[in-house]
Amino acid sequence: MVVYMIVSKPPYELPIQTFDSLTDMANAAGLKPNHISSIMSRSRKSGSFCRYVRVDIGSLDDDTYKGGRNGQTV
Repeated sequence: MVVYMIVSKPPYELPIQTFDSLTDMANAAGLKPNHISSIMSRSRKSGSFCRYVRVDIGSLDDDTYKGGRNGQTV
């Protein structure tokens, strides 16, 4: 599962808004999806801060998800 977020400035980078798709995030930011993808790509290459973030989280069915007590696989 992938989540897109607009985050606050460093050092905390707290989520301001979360979205299910890049298109939804682009519409909220008033930009085109391709433009946000370009911003994210350039930021990744240069190592600079980007307020648009793509977060890949494991699903509950995925073996990489560790939940429950003591980090047991659910």
